[in-house]
Amino acid sequence: MVAIALLVTLYRTTTPNRRDLAPMVWAVLALIAIQAVVGGISVWMSLHPGVVGLHMALSLGLVALSTLIVVRLYRPQADTNHAERLTTAVHAALALVTVTCAILGVIVTGTGPHSGDATRAMRFELNPLTITRIHSLSAWALFALVIAAGYLASKAGNRRTEWWVTIGLVITQGLLGYIQYLLGLNRAVILLHMLGSGLLVVAITWAIAVSYRPEHSPAAPVLSQPK
Repeated sequence: MVAIALLVTLYRTTTPNRRDLAPMVWAVLALIAIQAVVGGISVWMSLHPGVVGLHMALSLGLVALSTLIVVRLYRPQADTNHAERLTTAVHAALALVTVTCAILGVIVTGTGPHSGDATRAMRFELNPLTITRIHSLSAWALFALVIAAGYLASKAGNRRTEWWVTIGLVITQGLLGYIQYLLGLNRAVILLHMLGSGLLVVAITWAIAVSYRPEHSPAAPVLSQPK
């Protein structure tokens, strides 16, 4: 409903150059529809970790896309017109490692005791310790890239608030990951870790998005009065 309301609002505004957001809103609507189908399949397949993992991955994709829409709506102007090649490369690597880390996290869950429904445990045939260590290494790589991106933003004289928030969330997520491992996969900690995953995706998307100015972005207020 929120996505539909936003789409209607965008088409009713008298600022036509904000309709560049419409494709992203349509994408959100499409992903929601796909999510409904995947959710039904996951129940039908007794919460198979592969389908549940896809459901989680799509959810994080929706979070990232929705964050980008909000950033474009309320902060169309970036700190700079463009970023240096090194900064762009670090941002691209950060995005790739974020996706990789999230997928590995889903796989880790799929090898553990909370995979499958209450009457039928279904797990990936992988060594839980090995995949957990790989996930941990990807998290450390993510932390290093966030530090590097924050340093480059500081060096360029740009805003650093977004990166400080992101660094704090990465550290929190890492601590939660180690705590849930040491506590034998406590359910409450796992839920916090999943919540942290969504918040971290928001923070990373936000921090990267505000570093660039969309083409033909308006300097005027984003939304105007309906016709």
